[in-house]
Amino acid sequence: MPISEDEFKSGKLKNRTEDEILRFLRRHPDFAYKADEIGEAIGYNLDFENIPSFFYAADLSYILNSMFLSGKISKKQIRMDCYYMAKSNKLK
Repeated sequence: MPISEDEFKSGKLKNRTEDEILRFLRRHPDFAYKADEIGEAIGYNLDFENIPSFFYAADLSYILNSMFLSGKISKKQIRMDCYYMAKSNKLK
C-alpha cells in the first residue's frame, strides 16, 4: 500500500485503520459495537473459515485496545462481549 509524502518525509505511518474506526463510530454516535461488527463495517476480512482472518481479528482487537488505552474510544464489557463507542459518547 502506498504512503503519503508527509508519511515518507516524517518517517511515521498514520494508522489508517484507527481513522476508519473513528469515522465509523462517530457516524453512529447512538450505538456501541462489538469488534466483529466494527471490522465488518470497515471492510476487515473476518471470515473465520480462512486462516488469515484469525490474524485480522487479532490485529483489530489490538488496535481497538490501543485506542481504548489512549483514550480515543470507550469500551464496556456487557456479559461476555466488549462494546466500543467513540470517546465523545458517554457510557452509563
